[in-house]
Amino acid sequence: MNEDMCVFLSHLDVLPPKARVELLQMVCGDRPVAQITVLKKFRSRMLPAVCQLQGMGFALARVEREKAILEFYVSRNAQLSQEAAICTDIQRFGELMGFPPSAIEAYVKGQEHLLAEQQVEDLIGFPNHVFWLKFSKLCPGDAVMYLRRSYKLLLESAEHLLDDMLPEEGQPELKKKIRRFVYE
Repeated sequence: MNEDMCVFLSHLDVLPPKARVELLQMVCGDRPVAQITVLKKFRSRMLPAVCQLQGMGFALARVEREKAILEFYVSRNAQLSQEAAICTDIQRFGELMGFPPSAIEAYVKGQEHLLAEQQVEDLIGFPNHVFWLKFSKLCPGDAVMYLRRSYKLLLESAEHLLDDMLPEEGQPELKKKIRRFVYE
C-alpha cells in the first residue's frame, strides 16, 4: 500500500469497516459515492473522522434518519454526494454506489431476477461476507468482475480491512479462496 493510502486510512480507523471499504473504493475510482452511517451512540467517536474527510477535500452530504441515525454521502464531487443524499430512484442510487449495471437492473426488477445466496457462493467459490451486492441471473459476469476487482483492492491496499470484515472462524481458508478467486 502506498504511503498516502496508509495515511488516509489511518485517519478513518474509528469508522466501521464497511465505510472504510467504500471510502477506499471511492478514492481508487471504483465508486462515485461512499456511504457512512453513524449511530447516535457512536457520534462522539465517529463525527471527527467524518469531518476530517471534508478537510481532505471530499464533499459531504448529511441526512438525518429515524432514531437519530446520521448518514453521510462522501464523494470527490459535491453534486454527486448531494444527489445520493436525496436520491429515491433505486437504479440511480445503485449507479452512485458503483454497482454493476446488470446487478442494478436485476435488483430493480425483483427477487426472481437475482441469484440466490447459495448460487452466488457456488459461482465465486466462497461466501461473500464483505460486499453487499446482488447478482443478475441473466448476466452475473459483471458482478463477478466487480467482486474480483474489489477483493483485489482490499488484498493489495488494505488487507487489514478484509480481515476486519471476515468471520474469525475459518478466516485463513476463506482468504485462500478469495486469493484464488482474485488471482487465478
